[in-house]
Amino acid sequence: MSKFIYQISTTLGIFGIMIYTIIKPKVCIDGATAGLLLWFNKLLPSLLPFIILTNMLFQLGVVFKLEKYIGKISKLIFGVSGSSLLTFFLGSLGGYPTGAKLTNQLISDNYISKTEAQKTLCFSNNCGLLFIIATVGTLLLGDVKLGYFLAGVHLISAFTLLLISRFYVTDEVHNTTQTSRKVEQVSFISALTHSVQIGMDTIVYVGGYIIFFSVILYIVKDLVFFDMLINLFAQILNIEPVFLDSLLLGSLEFSNGTAYIAPIALTKLTYLGGLSAIIGFGGFCVFFQTAHILMDTDLSLGLYLFAKIIHAILAYSYTMLLYPIYISITQKIEVPMNESAGIAILIIFVGLSTLLHIVSNGVKLKNNLSTKNA
Repeated sequence: MSKFIYQISTTLGIFGIMIYTIIKPKVCIDGATAGLLLWFNKLLPSLLPFIILTNMLFQLGVVFKLEKYIGKISKLIFGVSGSSLLTFFLGSLGGYPTGAKLTNQLISDNYISKTEAQKTLCFSNNCGLLFIIATVGTLLLGDVKLGYFLAGVHLISAFTLLLISRFYVTDEVHNTTQTSRKVEQVSFISALTHSVQIGMDTIVYVGGYIIFFSVILYIVKDLVFFDMLINLFAQILNIEPVFLDSLLLGSLEFSNGTAYIAPIALTKLTYLGGLSAIIGFGGFCVFFQTAHILMDTDLSLGLYLFAKIIHAILAYSYTMLLYPIYISITQKIEVPMNESAGIAILIIFVGLSTLLHIVSNGVKLKNNLSTKNA
C-alpha cells in the first residue's frame, strides 16, 4: 500500500511540474538559467579542480601509502582507519559530493568495512572550503575574513561529527585485505586522464541536479500560497518569515539557498547562523547526488540524512557561540587573508605526493635493474 501511494504521489508530482512549465514557462526558464549560471560561474571552477586532484591521489595510490603512517593514530583517537581520516580532509577540501565518491571508492575496493564506510560518509561529505571562502565569503557576503570564519565553523562541525562517530559501533565482522593490499602502479599521465574523466562525469551530473532543483525552487517561490504558509508557520513558531523562508528554500538547494539568504545574513546573527546551517546541511539536491553515487552500495541514506541535520544544528550553534569571539579578535587584530592560500597548500601537497610516487617508482625500477644485472 505504501509503495502504491509513493508511486501515485511521485507521478502526480512529476505531472504537476510538467504542467507548471507549460502554464508559466518563464518561471521555469528563469530557474533553469539561474541554476546553470550558478553552476558554470561558481561551482564548476571551484569544484572541478578538487575532484580531479583528489581522484589523482587515489589513482597514484598516495592515500594508501599515507594510511600506513597515520592509520594507527587515527584508529586510536577517532576509531577509523587512516584512509577514512584522509577522506574527511579531502572531502572537506573538494566539497559535495567528493566525500561520497571517495567513500564509495573505499568500500568498493573492500578497503574499509560497511560500518566504517557509513561513518566516513556522514562526516566526510561536506561543503568545500573554497566554496565557503571564495563564493560565500568574498562574492556573496563581500568579506573574505567572514568566509574564513564560516569555513572554520563548518570544519569544526564536521570534526565534531567525526568525534561522535566513534560511538557508532555494530556487530559487523569485516575481513579486509588491506594488510596484504598491493596498490597498482599507474603512470602520472594515466592517473591524470582517468581523474579528468571522472571529474567531468561528476561535475556534469552535479550541474544537472543544480539546474533541476533551481527550477523547483523558483516554482515553489512563485506559488501563491507559499508566502501565506510561510507567514502562518512563522507566527506559530514565533520567528521572522524571511528567516523561515530562507531555511526552507536553502534546504532544497544549498547553492541557491546561500545566495538567497546572504544579502540579509549580515543584518542579524540569527540569519548568519541560518546561512551556516544551510551550508552544513547541503540541501536535498546534494542528498540526491549522494544517493546516486551510492546506489550500488547498501549504506543507509537515512542515517546520512540524520547526520547532515546534526551537522546543520552544530554549524548554527557554533556560529552563534563563536561569532562574538570572531568580532572581538578581528576588531583588535587585522590579519591579512589570502583566499588562494588553501589552493596553494593543496597544490603543494599534491606535488609532494606525486614526487613521492615518482621517486618510489624510480627506486623500485633501479632495484629491479640491479637485480637483473646481477
